[in-house]
Amino acid sequence: MVPDWNNIGLFTAGIAVGAVLGAAVALLFAPASGEEIRHNLRRRARRERDDYEDVWGELAEELERAASEKEEELASTTSS
Repeated sequence: MVPDWNNIGLFTAGIAVGAVLGAAVALLFAPASGEEIRHNLRRRARRERDDYEDVWGELAEELERAASEKEEELASTTSS
């Protein structure tokens, strides 16, 4: 079975939009000053950027491995 990359991309985009909207709502109800929030956001953004780079790197590796496995499986079934 071949994965439907359009649905996977749509799902990923939905997760990202939901995260951004959730963060915006949280900022609206935050009990801190603007300066504190900006400082915390900068710090968190640096930390999250590093985490996301790791996660996306791992995801890319996993997808490449899965694609290679499926290519090998397809090649072995068509050559038989």
